[in-house]
Amino acid sequence: MVHIYCGNGKGKSTASIGLCVRAVGNDVPVLLVQFLKDDTSGELKVLKNLSNVHIMHSDKFFGFTWNMTEVELKEQAEIFDRMLGKVEWWIDEKLQVVGKLTGVGQNQDEKTGIKLLVILDEIIPAIDCKLVEESVLFKLMDKYNMEDVEFVLTGRNPSEELKSRADYISCIEAVRHLYEKGITARQGVEY
Repeated sequence: MVHIYCGNGKGKSTASIGLCVRAVGNDVPVLLVQFLKDDTSGELKVLKNLSNVHIMHSDKFFGFTWNMTEVELKEQAEIFDRMLGKVEWWIDEKLQVVGKLTGVGQNQDEKTGIKLLVILDEIIPAIDCKLVEESVLFKLMDKYNMEDVEFVLTGRNPSEELKSRADYISCIEAVRHLYEKGITARQGVEY
């Protein structure tokens, strides 16, 4: 299955982290991949202590895309491409382990949950900025049985094709935000 958390409102990544916690609470391995973010968000401190959560982010952080040079944009795109390769490797590896634990060929009626949760946080703006090819994402998602791997994608403006592939779409609306009052991101709330 594919989830999309989109819209102009605050809470898309937060919603995906909530789903991460729910999955881990049900013994589902989770891969949290962060695009366009460094590794300083407060939730990572907690998630890193959970044995069933693996966190991946860019080994280099260039800041906001509108401040990146062409060289930095190209390098970031190459890093993201390698990250998606590592996502595929992680899924393949975990599905082998999970298959051995649950027994390949298990009657599907015996287990109604998913085997893996993969959160691709801020992949939608990475696609919008041409740092990730949407076709590469589709190829990754299409490789796996959606009853085994649940994909969560976050970001403001998913394409129509991406939305057509989603099983869940939650649009978070910005009704009011402190940014309107000139208050910038606060530690413990926005990051």
